[in-house]
Amino acid sequence: MTMLSLAIAFLIGHAQDATSCEKPSKGDAKLIYCSCSETYHGLPVGEIRYSYYAFIADKPDSIHVEYYEDRGSSSKKKEYPATVEDQSQLAKMLEQLNVKELNGYNAEEGMCGGTTYRIYMEFSDGSKVNARWFTHSPKAKAVQAYNSIERFLRAIANRQNKK
Repeated sequence: MTMLSLAIAFLIGHAQDATSCEKPSKGDAKLIYCSCSETYHGLPVGEIRYSYYAFIADKPDSIHVEYYEDRGSSSKKKEYPATVEDQSQLAKMLEQLNVKELNGYNAEEGMCGGTTYRIYMEFSDGSKVNARWFTHSPKAKAVQAYNSIERFLRAIANRQNKK
């Protein structure tokens, strides 16, 4: 297989169809999942090919953040405890950023190399928000949302690493 075929197969295996997402929650549903992921294209084995942070709060007694990275030849996954207060702060931040407006955003352009970014959320009422982009010029709101989510989730992981 060519490198392009491998990259496409990898993306298909990790992507969820944006058209399967339901309408975003109207605000009364609780945030139960929030993730941001990056898929790097065209890198040699040993470099990070795919990574994500995910906030998982579908069970109130086991709220946590996962960090995962795949280097092609190896992968690692770590979990970090989080709190109901973290869940509340993350939901408030997402609401202030009006991230639900990004649902269904999908921008792709033909480029060699580069990075695919994705944000994905689920709410207790079954609604979802999904946005993906692989482009030189993504929506500013998408970049802001991605960076905000990643910083928030990385901060949770870092506070556990300092202990």
